[in-house]
Amino acid sequence: QYHTHVVLIHGAGSFGHIKARKYRLNLGLIPADPEQQNAQRNAVREVRKDMLTLNAHIMQALANSNVDAQSYAPHSWAKGTGPNFKGELPYSKGECTVTHGDVVDVPDEREFGILSGDDLFVRYATESQGVTAAVFATDVDGVLKVPPERATADDLLETWSSRDNEAAELSHDEKIDVTGGIGYKAASGALVAAAGVRVLIV
Repeated sequence: QYHTHVVLIHGAGSFGHIKARKYRLNLGLIPADPEQQNAQRNAVREVRKDMLTLNAHIMQALANSNVDAQSYAPHSWAKGTGPNFKGELPYSKGECTVTHGDVVDVPDEREFGILSGDDLFVRYATESQGVTAAVFATDVDGVLKVPPERATADDLLETWSSRDNEAAELSHDEKIDVTGGIGYKAASGALVAAAGVRVLIV
């Protein structure tokens, strides 16, 4: 019996974003271009496979640390994109549920799309029982008011709210990240905070 249950949601990094950007998977099926559509469908299969490979590395790291975890790939249980995607949220019976951003089926003419880990974050944080905190774990110093190449120490935000959106240029590199970058994370965090859950970016 575990006193605390953790839901761990990881992104795609280079395992997903590069091919997703190249084949514009975030836009769904490109109309009136059969050759490009075939390339996209192949890329969907490849990205899903690559995400399973990345996830396997993460699950092995958790196992090496004696964490009782189970993983659920969204393409097997979720449909649609955005925070209102469809699908019953799966939970592990152990101490840790693991899932990740993925290419999922979309029930319209787009056929497929990218379900961001941030969208999973919103639903798990707002629909799970007894949530004490929702945490974004990053490898940067924090959220900046301006792009990093222009930032000084004064541009590092200690707190942020959706009211600050106009004052902060929460931009991202679309050549690398096809799911909205830090701006989308901040907006997702705002949705969770509005539901009364403490949100941290660390």
